[in-house]
Amino acid sequence: MRQIFFLVIFALLGACSKTQSHDSSPPTVDEVEQDASADQVSEDPGWVLYGQFCLSCHQSKRGGVPNMQPGLVGSPLLAGDPDSLIKFMLTGERSVATPPGTWLGVMAQFDGLSDEELATLLSWMRTQFVTAPVITPDDVARVRANIAG
Repeated sequence: MRQIFFLVIFALLGACSKTQSHDSSPPTVDEVEQDASADQVSEDPGWVLYGQFCLSCHQSKRGGVPNMQPGLVGSPLLAGDPDSLIKFMLTGERSVATPPGTWLGVMAQFDGLSDEELATLLSWMRTQFVTAPVITPDDVARVRANIAG
């Protein structure tokens, strides 16, 4: 119980120091790894969705699994065109924006998530691992409709 208390205190202190920062650059892998333990006690809806749907493949430190799943910190796909990212998440189809390397893992399709859930998850990831604008449920609905034809 005492350890959880201290983890929560450190997470709150870290969050306070981050909100005062004016640096808009994406975090480094080391910074994300340091924050991983603090994130694990977070109840942020984006973190909760990440934990449910992404954690097992992309890991708590967001570094992925070598030769299986790519890391997410600084991901060009995550930072790039929102429509391509949404389509990738809904269909699991690789695109030209897929990070370079040999990835043996297969991306799951997240078409079962609601527009709100997928927007929340992707927006959280785009603010945690890269510097990119948030994605709205309307964005997801538009791409989903285009896929359906």
